[in-house]
Amino acid sequence: MFLSGSQKARSVRQTYLGPSGQKRLSIVDRDKPDPEKAFIWRLPHEILAHIINIIASDPNHSPDNHGTWRQLSVSPEATKQLIAWPKSLVHFYLGSFYDNPFCIDLPMLSEWLAIHKDTLKSIDIGSLSRGGDRRLFNACDFPKLEVLALSRWQLAGWSPHRDEGLTFSPLDADLLLGASLHTFTLDFTVHDQHSESWTDFGEREEHWVAKVARAAITRKAALRKIKIIFTPDYWTGREEDGYPWDRMDRIHDEISPHGLVLEYNKPALTKEEWLQVLRQESCAQSDTESLDALEMEDSERTYEGGDIREYFPRL
Repeated sequence: MFLSGSQKARSVRQTYLGPSGQKRLSIVDRDKPDPEKAFIWRLPHEILAHIINIIASDPNHSPDNHGTWRQLSVSPEATKQLIAWPKSLVHFYLGSFYDNPFCIDLPMLSEWLAIHKDTLKSIDIGSLSRGGDRRLFNACDFPKLEVLALSRWQLAGWSPHRDEGLTFSPLDADLLLGASLHTFTLDFTVHDQHSESWTDFGEREEHWVAKVARAAITRKAALRKIKIIFTPDYWTGREEDGYPWDRMDRIHDEISPHGLVLEYNKPALTKEEWLQVLRQESCAQSDTESLDALEMEDSERTYEGGDIREYFPRL
């Protein structure tokens, strides 16, 4: 629940905002920071402005003389100042931001979080603005960063970038393979009316993940685990698109002898079940097409000049 007036923005160990545990802001004591205490931000749109107002209402923390907090709503500047507010930051989580009218992208967050580069150990960033810069988060700027999770859709895929696909560049490895990073998560979750598509882990995604893994092995980087979050709803597909978990299995088998683990969700359908569904759909489609052809033929005979004598009995 939201804070009462007597609770607003004083030094507290934990502040819970929102109707559920998924919408909470955990704060280390600003005056007595504990570097080992997790500082986790969960910033859904409906509470971000409320957080700003709470901070702004406290004369000990409000920078009203700069005229910023009260008018910022969910703008990038508001997010930037919230990131700068704590003296130390160990764990950072920012959920979906993709449908926000303002633009925030990975390079912006990388720059803002850099003030905590000597304390941050984990960073988890969900879907951001669709029109933002597609450059990766620069994990190499964070010497103590051990765990990084990024949305697959920040790398490429959203319109107008969808046709670009996901293409590996050596720069990707330069940015991702930080000195202490041992776990990297690529999250395919779609924060929209539907889940990710069955075909979203395709050939390009397979190649990208495999090449990141190969770069880590070649460079003898600290990376020890790559996690894929991929939980699609099955609607339709084609056999020629391939079975997504075959792709993940291939990567796993290639990199595991080198001490690098690929971890991913269990398949929604086994390959046998998937092929069976495809065949059933193919048969159903063939039946439908045959019926449509018969109906079209009958329609043409009825409305497009069938011999009128066929409609009268022979004498």
